[in-house]
Amino acid sequence: MSPLGTMPKIGYREKDAAAFVGVSCSTFRAWVEQGIMPKARKIGGCKIYRADEIVDHFDRLTAQSGPIADEWADVLGQNRA
Repeated sequence: MSPLGTMPKIGYREKDAAAFVGVSCSTFRAWVEQGIMPKARKIGGCKIYRADEIVDHFDRLTAQSGPIADEWADVLGQNRA
């Protein structure tokens, strides 16, 4: 196996970015327009979404959604009753 096969992706095209988050391309595109997900960078004619920015935006999105954020805080031992 080549070393590149084991490296994590740092950028995604729209279809792959949507799949990475777990939504359809149209939902991902709408989220980008609404500022929920980051805008793509144009590199040589290709629109590329940075993986780290997607993760940051997704973390903020899930942190705002109540029960999901609470469940993760429980898993991580961050909820203090």
